[in-house]
Amino acid sequence: MKKLILLAFIYFTLSEAAISQDSTYFELGQGANLSLNDGDYFFSLGGNLKSAYTYTRDTAEILTSKHGFEMQRAQFSLLGKARNEKMTFYILADFVEVWSLLEAWVGFDIANEKIFIAVGQKLVNTNNRERNTHENNFQFVNRSILSSSYARLGREFGLFIDGRFALGEMILKPSLAFTSGDGINSFGNGTTDRYDYGGAKFGGRLEVFPFGEFSIGNDFLGADLARESTPKVMLGSAFSTNQGASESVGEGHGEFVFFSQIQSDGSFRNAYPNYQKLYADVIFKYKGFNAALEYVNASASEIDGLFTDTDAASQTPIFQGDIAQYLALGTGLNIQAGYLAKNNWSLDLRYTQVNPEFENEVLSVITNQENVTIGLSKFLKGQAMKVQINADFLTFDQLENDALVEKGEIRGSVAFQIIF
Repeated sequence: MKKLILLAFIYFTLSEAAISQDSTYFELGQGANLSLNDGDYFFSLGGNLKSAYTYTRDTAEILTSKHGFEMQRAQFSLLGKARNEKMTFYILADFVEVWSLLEAWVGFDIANEKIFIAVGQKLVNTNNRERNTHENNFQFVNRSILSSSYARLGREFGLFIDGRFALGEMILKPSLAFTSGDGINSFGNGTTDRYDYGGAKFGGRLEVFPFGEFSIGNDFLGADLARESTPKVMLGSAFSTNQGASESVGEGHGEFVFFSQIQSDGSFRNAYPNYQKLYADVIFKYKGFNAALEYVNASASEIDGLFTDTDAASQTPIFQGDIAQYLALGTGLNIQAGYLAKNNWSLDLRYTQVNPEFENEVLSVITNQENVTIGLSKFLKGQAMKVQINADFLTFDQLENDALVEKGEIRGSVAFQIIF
């Protein structure tokens, strides 16, 4: 009798599992995944670690060198999807960053997967394509100086709208973003840092895939791991305007404050300049070969009538060139290409230059920079496990004795990444 009861229990348990088709599985690079209620609910827990060693030498002082070991990333993520409710949520934390919480948002799929709306703190897509890419998909050990000069983490708090529309073989992906304009943790943790300085930020991006989409996820990878069987191209452009920025790249607040006279009696109010960025980028992939080009132009407006102080004795007006001391203004160009062999070794080259808007402003946030990078990568299991070796040759302007002097630097980097 006990055996019959036990057999019956096992039978009904297995039958229920078969009917509901619940499943759990783990794959390196894909995380631990749990599917419930015939796939109505899905959860994925993952993360990635990346450590690096860097050797740096000043070309002007051959005996001067530096060695550095760092944990570049220690990220954990949780993704959840509810099919019937058409809802997705995502949480990403990096315990290497000062503010560990990078992303926390909830989104809804509407219009039959043609429009996705999300609210929260998220990777905004109004920057260049490399900055819009998650850290674990880098083609090189570090982002280009274009990405690091005009943005920081690329995450912001706000409302995000992403679309996907097909015109025959061509795919269009427009998107809009309405954010606080102050980067992550917009309203601070402390009692003195709970305010959103300046105005909001809004922007958009349009991506065009004239020959159809890349293989799933392959357009957000540096190397052509999917080895596209037909040529694939992405043409993209993005624009954003921060209506009152108080941080050099518009991803923070309170770094500086200006004043504007609003009353005839001489009273002032806090005021901030507007900050605009325009990006254009192209990606090409075919049979292991990849190439990308990115361009940025950053400018400021609404500067007239701004002063550095309310005291008449020390009051200084802000002129067009002066604002470059506070905001990252100028242009940038990044060109990179590489080839992934069938043995999963990848050879990559990158050239990047960054130029200030005002060449004669010695205190400019942006100075002239050039960087040539040679990269060699070994993919042990796709992006999940890889070893990267980079050699960087940099030239840049540095302030010395009230003048900008050109300097040089050689940098060698080795990094190991694992995604679990």
